[in-house]
Amino acid sequence: MGKIIAVANEKGGVGKTTATITLGDIFAKLGHKTLIVDNDPQGSATFSMLGKKEEINAHVADAYDGQEVQPIQIKKNLYLLGSSKKLGTKLDKGFEVIYEFAGVLDKCRQKYDYILIDCVPSTSYFLTASLLAADYVLIPIIPEPYAVDGLKEVLDTIHKFQRPRFNPNLKVIGSFINCVPGKQTVITKSIIKGLENEYKNLIFKSKVTRGTAIVESPTMQKSIIDYAPSHKLAIEFKEVANELLSRIKKNFIADIYSVSDDNKRKK
Repeated sequence: MGKIIAVANEKGGVGKTTATITLGDIFAKLGHKTLIVDNDPQGSATFSMLGKKEEINAHVADAYDGQEVQPIQIKKNLYLLGSSKKLGTKLDKGFEVIYEFAGVLDKCRQKYDYILIDCVPSTSYFLTASLLAADYVLIPIIPEPYAVDGLKEVLDTIHKFQRPRFNPNLKVIGSFINCVPGKQTVITKSIIKGLENEYKNLIFKSKVTRGTAIVESPTMQKSIIDYAPSHKLAIEFKEVANELLSRIKKNFIADIYSVSDDNKRKK
């Protein structure tokens, strides 16, 4: 049965879409049949992979209708369920549509080894649907003060979803630090050290530095792995992918707590 991974952070600008596309491409190259689900009405992942986000045949909105989906094959082992502003209209149908989405993705497990969900950068029905469907949550974070607050917020949200009536099997697989400056300032170093000290095994050992190549690659409808395979960023993302797969294989569960829960904070 395939594993479903939500790539999530309630803060924008942390590299969720880039991470989803890049990790999906790496998984596919390793021989894993992989589906990328663009669960954001902005359709950034769709545009990055197809060069368009309108009039796509395989639309994630169909999953919210409970319809069987037929993802687009991008390359060998890599598939896409795309998105556009059309997705926003599904909220008019009420809260129940999130269960339709989760049910459709659950059926997709039989066809794919890994399903990566590019989540919307906010607390909404779309994020709720992603967390309801997922087995694991991967949290990209950048080493900046406000982004660190975003990590605390998303951990609190995930903790709420781990209750029996939602998704008690949801696990945080970890958080990787993205967009690390090449020349780290004292503040950047302090933030990274603080994250590692406070969240311990939640934080991946692998990190990804900041670079223009990762920004340029989507304009060519390529991940950094195809655009510049020998680039430092491509190598770093491969290390993140390997660490992620290792954690899944070991059934790793990060030690997390709800930031609003003082008792668990002292654990």
